[in-house]
Amino acid sequence: MLCISFGGQNHPFTKDRIVALRMFRSLLSGSLYIEHAVPIYPSHVKFAFTFGPGSPRFQRIKKQLETLGYAVSEQPTMLARIGDRVKCLCR
Repeated sequence: MLCISFGGQNHPFTKDRIVALRMFRSLLSGSLYIEHAVPIYPSHVKFAFTFGPGSPRFQRIKKQLETLGYAVSEQPTMLARIGDRVKCLCR
């Protein structure tokens, strides 16, 4: 089970209720998006964390989740996604 604290409360997400885990990386931070099937929570929850240039923290968090049996996809950064859209428009 993952337990995320937000809104002054702890919110547990049992493994069978997690639809997808996606991690996004930017220059100095990262985000873990939890898509889930818990009707009383927002449809996805974003957990943000910071790290310095060259920090292994992003991969460490991803590896820890995978070691616990969670499938974690690494998503391109927002800038990469905007760049891909611009390339498609320029063709």
